[in-house]
Amino acid sequence: MAGAPQIEIGDGRRFSEPGLGCNVLDLFCLSRRVPVVTNNRRCCIMAYRGRGLVVPANFVVRPKKRSLASRAEARELLWPDHGSGAPEMEELARALRVTNPQESMLRLSEVLERSTSLFRNSPDFAIPEIRVSQIEDGRFPFFATRQINRRGVVVVRGVVPADTALRWRDSLLEYLETNGLAGGPPGAKDVFWSQAQAQAREHDGVRQVLAALNRLWRPDAHSPADLTKSLSFCDRAFVGNPTCSSLKGRESAVMAGGTGGSQRWLNPHLHQAYGDIFQGRWEDWDPFKAGPRMRAAENSACSWGEDDTPSPPGSIGIGAPPQPFRPFQGFLSFGRWGEVGNVHVVPMMRVATAFTLLRPFMADALEANATDGDWLCGAGDGPELSLSPKWHQPIMDALVRLPPLSPGDAVFYHTDIIHCEAGAINRDATSTESSDPARAAPGGRGDDDGIGQLHSSNFAGVQLSSLPICAANSSYVKAQREAFAAGGRPPAFTAAGPPGEAEVEEGAFLGRASRDQLTRGGRRAMGMGRFMKEHYNAALDEHHNLLGIPYSW
Repeated sequence: MAGAPQIEIGDGRRFSEPGLGCNVLDLFCLSRRVPVVTNNRRCCIMAYRGRGLVVPANFVVRPKKRSLASRAEARELLWPDHGSGAPEMEELARALRVTNPQESMLRLSEVLERSTSLFRNSPDFAIPEIRVSQIEDGRFPFFATRQINRRGVVVVRGVVPADTALRWRDSLLEYLETNGLAGGPPGAKDVFWSQAQAQAREHDGVRQVLAALNRLWRPDAHSPADLTKSLSFCDRAFVGNPTCSSLKGRESAVMAGGTGGSQRWLNPHLHQAYGDIFQGRWEDWDPFKAGPRMRAAENSACSWGEDDTPSPPGSIGIGAPPQPFRPFQGFLSFGRWGEVGNVHVVPMMRVATAFTLLRPFMADALEANATDGDWLCGAGDGPELSLSPKWHQPIMDALVRLPPLSPGDAVFYHTDIIHCEAGAINRDATSTESSDPARAAPGGRGDDDGIGQLHSSNFAGVQLSSLPICAANSSYVKAQREAFAAGGRPPAFTAAGPPGEAEVEEGAFLGRASRDQLTRGGRRAMGMGRFMKEHYNAALDEHHNLLGIPYSW
């Protein structure tokens, strides 16, 4: 009817009503999203089943957020061609409000393919690099901020003078030899309190970089935080090859596959952090939204309520001890790391994270996992994800080797970044724990010629993490402070060590760092001194009160 306002549904149906407006479908019983043309404006409207509804002629149709209303709708989204699926995954889809995973996967697969091709042709473009002197007023320069936001990884040159880094390397090796830990395979050394490690954590250049990394994140009003400072997370040192296994704590989110463990699907406190991905808007996902992640860290030991979320597939529980919120993790090099490296990353944070989160909801994964029980495509009970060509071949093809490092250089990556070592990629199996460092990662060069260099004690380093001031981190630093005083293991590393390796206690070690040897800034970062504040700061006040720090400290 000419002149009457019309709404055109994607399948060609038109609804019109002279005078008052347009009859559209009822706003109940969500079915699917379809394209709509109304008043010469193209937009989207939800198509609903039910009775008609009269809409005024000046009614403007706007996109609306979608949620799952029933198990049947989850089945329609996840199994459009099969009609039914595993009840466990349907319940999980309801809890996550999974929306149009197939459409999201098609879009991100195109971006992933283009980016992978770009990085192969221009590998130097993949990982941003800056010098520490370019950090001004506690912030990265604008161009670096944009690159880090996109890539999720950064190499910072000259964080520490080269001669200082080499001196720390010699001190670390002497500490290990003096206390009987010089032998053993290359990789992480289960020591935390050497003077070299303590001096690296409190160095002005290191603290400047960590604070700048914290500033990339955005807090919210529900979780007070001070992102202008960084506390000390006392991690291990490594000698020889900085493999993926040496760059992850047993509690750590840094592992082969990023923070890819079952927590991202099953921990209800992380649903808000990844909500845009699950709900079909991965392009809008903000990986630097700190509030949900800080609350997840604060509640990391809590259990699920029966009314909050359904039972997870395979009865995977959430009961890990509380852990700190570490926005960025990485390492500081004490030696020269040449062209032949072993750690690889996927410098496409949004795309790679969305791919791994949505992969279990693809039709082929649902069919296969219904029989073999691998519901989450390689995600384990802890924080690890096993990369597999069966599920993650496009991600494996996108791995990029870290660039060469000089003494005093540092590498940091976002908590969600996917990284692994060359030997961890097994083209024929799902394990990421291969011990063969000579196997090249897909798309990378072989490491055969550099095994001697990688396993040489000439290369050493210390693992670092940014640790902003928030409730979870203040609680962690309080427990860590006690471990430092006694020479015990930090609370994040109290679990059993690698198979066949005795747990190390440093209480009686010669050359162990002490409180008196720390600088004033180092004591503050370890929870032994007060931070100065120029205005009211709720996070700082809470931090000082929780740690019981008097004004005289």
